[in-house]
Amino acid sequence: MADPLPVILSFRTCEHPPARRFSEWQAINAPSHTVTRPASDPPFVTDAFVCTFGDLVLSHARFSSQLFSRTSQHIRRDYLDHFALFAQGEGTRTLLFGPDEASSVAQTGDLIFCDLSQPGDSFATDGTSGTIYLPRTLVEGLLPAASDRHGTIVRGPIARLVAEHIHVVGGHMMHALQDAESHSP
Repeated sequence: MADPLPVILSFRTCEHPPARRFSEWQAINAPSHTVTRPASDPPFVTDAFVCTFGDLVLSHARFSSQLFSRTSQHIRRDYLDHFALFAQGEGTRTLLFGPDEASSVAQTGDLIFCDLSQPGDSFATDGTSGTIYLPRTLVEGLLPAASDRHGTIVRGPIARLVAEHIHVVGGHMMHALQDAESHSP
């Protein structure tokens, strides 16, 4: 039997009462983000997991549209000393932060580079995303002035290849987790 995945978070809306699904999702995210969504949106659906491999963290999610807001209060509270490489899957993500402090939109296959020590808002439409969280010391050792690239969207064939890899690995891990949960007593 394979070793179990090092899961630190698994959230599936089907496991929660419909009236509490979004509020429970908000509570899980509260240390690092404030999550909101328009009241007129259809019922909330999110399947997400986070696994940790030492200092490296991987997440994968399928979700309904929502706004993520990371403030200086979140940064002081959560102590996340990482950079995040978001792989945009289905849907879009509008960034309300970045090098030019202007709104920009990530499409399917784009990568978004974020410094978790800096604030930012993003609006994700219904879709999917995968993320690799990398320790600050590793990234800064490879990419001088990495913090200056906060909110940069990377596009092109190499970005699509990396984004697809993140989604394939994350999707495989999500299915493995769901299989393990369905076979547990």
